[in-house]
Amino acid sequence: MNYAESLGQNIAIRDLNDIRIIESVPWESRNLPETPLQILRYSARTFGDNTAIEYIGSATDNSPVFSLTYSEFYDRIIRIANLFDRLGIGKDDVVSMLLPNLPHTHYVLWGAQAVGIVNPINPFLESSQIAAIMRKAGTRILVTVSPDYDPDIWAKTMQAVAMAPQVETLLVVDERRLSSNKPSNVLNEIRDRKDLREDVALLDLDDEMNAVNPKHIRERARDEITAYFHTGGTTGMPKLAMWAGRNQVYMAWTIATIGHFSDSSAGLCGLPLFHASAVMVTGLAPFLAGAKVIIATASGCRNPDVIKNFWKLVDRSKATYFNGVPTIYSALLNVPVADADITSLDVAFCGAAPMSTELLHRVENEFGISLLEAYGLTEATTVANANPIDGQRRVGSIGLRVPYTEVKAAHIDATGKYISDCEFDETGTILIKGPGVFCGYKDEAIGRDVFAAPGWLNSGDLGYQDSDGYFWLTGRAKDLIIRGGHNIDPSIIEEALAKHPAIDMVAAVGLPDARAGELPMVFYTLRDKATACDADLDSHMQTVISERAALPVRYEQLKSMPLTAVGKIFKPALRANAALLATEEILAAQGRITARISTHYNTQYGVVVDITVPDVSERTRAKSLLQSFTFRTQWTPDYAEEKNNA
Repeated sequence: MNYAESLGQNIAIRDLNDIRIIESVPWESRNLPETPLQILRYSARTFGDNTAIEYIGSATDNSPVFSLTYSEFYDRIIRIANLFDRLGIGKDDVVSMLLPNLPHTHYVLWGAQAVGIVNPINPFLESSQIAAIMRKAGTRILVTVSPDYDPDIWAKTMQAVAMAPQVETLLVVDERRLSSNKPSNVLNEIRDRKDLREDVALLDLDDEMNAVNPKHIRERARDEITAYFHTGGTTGMPKLAMWAGRNQVYMAWTIATIGHFSDSSAGLCGLPLFHASAVMVTGLAPFLAGAKVIIATASGCRNPDVIKNFWKLVDRSKATYFNGVPTIYSALLNVPVADADITSLDVAFCGAAPMSTELLHRVENEFGISLLEAYGLTEATTVANANPIDGQRRVGSIGLRVPYTEVKAAHIDATGKYISDCEFDETGTILIKGPGVFCGYKDEAIGRDVFAAPGWLNSGDLGYQDSDGYFWLTGRAKDLIIRGGHNIDPSIIEEALAKHPAIDMVAAVGLPDARAGELPMVFYTLRDKATACDADLDSHMQTVISERAALPVRYEQLKSMPLTAVGKIFKPALRANAALLATEEILAAQGRITARISTHYNTQYGVVVDITVPDVSERTRAKSLLQSFTFRTQWTPDYAEEKNNA
């Protein structure tokens, strides 16, 4: 069956009325595939000779790319599925993966779901978090890369496997085989290291895949859980969001439809494939449409060479769309297009974090592309809202709801439960309902409060809907700066300072204050060769911020902004820095107390300030000065006192 009509490639989405026209055909009547494997089987039969994946190993030269047709891609997925079946993976068994962006990452993503449950893991988490995810998931097989690819990731993998006793098998990808026909010696190299748990079976993924005799795999039911995607993990222990096959099919259809994907589309993948957005926007959605996915090196946009040569990569691959986050677009402003031909690039999508109006305009004006803001979360299988390609883009808005998904702003009570709908232009909590809403967290106790009402996902984001159906985010409940009971949206501050010509990146957080609780402060980085002082920035903010309480009381310049693996600004590190600054200031200025101070982020308590004050009387005075702060303190005696008290 050809799904081109169901994809709506020729349907213009300009406004809510167009979405309602699409919805006049019931979702269940669209007769789409029921699982990701069925999508890939359809694409292999329909677009067999088209290029499915193009892997660019290096961004600095014109080395040959590794490419696969849809027929070849599907063959590898079926082989991987048969391999997992042979290794004993059933519908409730879990295959975790710690992989960079490789063709193999897609083999495992879709092959594991054909027989069991896949669990992509962020390799930049701490080993204890990786181990906790695998224990919670019940991981039996782990797939990762060779020690040579990244010794740090390998070391963390070995530590995590040691802490996850249920892991039975380690499958290793030797990424060097993508550019060489030489036999791999990776297993002997690993055995010589002697750092793998002795009872874990060690296998080479390519060797095992090539040795498998592919056969038919039983069909999965559309409601079966086939993926665990972790969410969070930067501020605490990650939660495992459960996706069924039907969630992913709906999201692939939605993204392909609103993005007008077709078999002539080509998506440049720069976000990591452990991230839900990358898996859908540069994965299953283009695969449904028969489009080409270009993997821009194993590290994606974390690779500085990818950013430096980004426009050359667009020219080389003839990419028609790209999916990024604000920090990537900010970095690209420092990269001239020069003589690269980027006319193939029709549109760029931005999600995962809000983009300032100033940054959006600069990107569009500089590169001549349309940049569309979208909104979603892992718990919604990626996208819930998007600005329409064919309609009016409202800069700063997250756009209209996507077809078949309901979104509303609502009043909720202190326990997160629904009270009533908000009026137009009235801020409330964003709630989401539809085929993309996930199946809950694996730990049911964690997920009890995630639904505000039956079927309605509580996003945790604050926003409002205008009378034309466009949604506008006003902040996130947990990100609010609370100054003496006055809630301040940090995005107001960030948007304002981003308009200053010297500013590259900016993040606003609360500076702990004994009287007000928090005061707004900003951390920022400067553009290349730009300069700015506090007085200059403060003068600028005085003219653009009307809310006096939102004026920053402190500006801190950074050489580089702390980022997550996906490229979001990592605010927990900035909050910890703010707590450190506040502590140093009050102890030095008000108490004249000599202390050694550091901060760390605790997975349960958040920011913790570690303080060593050798003098007992000064320590008592320091505790008194800090007792009004809301962050936790951890007091450590010096070595001499520990010895005297022993």
